[in-house]
Amino acid sequence: MLNKYVWALVFLWGLIFNSVILLAQKYAVTNDGKKVILYSNNIWKYDTAIANVPDNLELPKIKNNQTITYHSGFALCYNKTHEQSNWVAYQLTQVETQGIVERSNKFKSDPKIKGGTASDADYKQSGYDRGHLAPAADMSWSETSMQESFYYSNMSPQVPSFNRGIWKKLEEQVRNWAVQFDDIYVATGPVLTNGLPTIGFNKVSVPQFYYKALLVYGKKGKQAIAFVLPNLSSQQALNSYVITIDSLEVLTGIDFFAGLIDEEEDLLESITHIDNWSMTNTKANAKTENDTKKKEVSALCKGISKSSNTPCKLRTNNANGYCYHHQSQAQITLQNNQDENRVRNAIETVQCSGTTKAGNRCKRKTTNVSGRCYQH
Repeated sequence: MLNKYVWALVFLWGLIFNSVILLAQKYAVTNDGKKVILYSNNIWKYDTAIANVPDNLELPKIKNNQTITYHSGFALCYNKTHEQSNWVAYQLTQVETQGIVERSNKFKSDPKIKGGTASDADYKQSGYDRGHLAPAADMSWSETSMQESFYYSNMSPQVPSFNRGIWKKLEEQVRNWAVQFDDIYVATGPVLTNGLPTIGFNKVSVPQFYYKALLVYGKKGKQAIAFVLPNLSSQQALNSYVITIDSLEVLTGIDFFAGLIDEEEDLLESITHIDNWSMTNTKANAKTENDTKKKEVSALCKGISKSSNTPCKLRTNNANGYCYHHQSQAQITLQNNQDENRVRNAIETVQCSGTTKAGNRCKRKTTNVSGRCYQH
């Protein structure tokens, strides 16, 4: 039977759908007296230049009995009752999406959480994946952030087909938006409620739903969107899981993007204009993407895994022959080739000492120790 949260979600979706259809231009005045305009496409702009971005804009509001734990790439609010985080929040920039660090895969307890976190034993033979809240791919811009993304404070039990399917697609889509908008603010986590099933000695709760709250705030406009997905396999388009930030706050009890000024928060979080969010991972183009991949000729990556010192097993279509994990090695190879060419070009050449049939001195240059070109 559907629980009350599912019914609430269905009800809220009806309200959201109507609000998207009835979108109209609105105006507001900030606390410092500046006029702000919400255009019909739901993008915020000031009459003058973009104001300074508030500090820690990605962070939700903290309640009296909660604390924030900071890591190099993300912050989180840990819930000891459920042995996972209420939320994980971070800002993802276009540069950070390029990724220069290989995936760690070294799961471990978070040393900053008092009393410890879940462990390997809790997930072993549970049937659930150790699902990332902040994806490892979003933290691949440094060794430290990559390692910290494998803390159990950043894990939650996810159905394997969910973790490796629709959830992964949404993670990839967020990275696409970070590139499109230059950066994006992300708050993500499980929907934690009483009475959830648990796994392991530490009784790690198994959520029924997961969410992502996203905010674009900068020179390319201001807009917000949220997703709530059931912890199940799905073939649905991502846009079928869209809700407003306001609706997500009702569902989770969390006040997202609390650093926004009130006028902006009220309008940005109350309406989502789906057309502003280009979604490539939709069911409609999934077949086209798969057909294209089948036509492309791929080859084994030329890179070497740092962890095992063995050839990479991934396949790639990149022209340089290296997968996305080993682009740094591709740059080293390119540099070595360029150096070799410079050395080769620097070798002294001399005029051939041979004589043509007409009796003239050969005009070709040669590096041959004999002093003669290949024809002589």
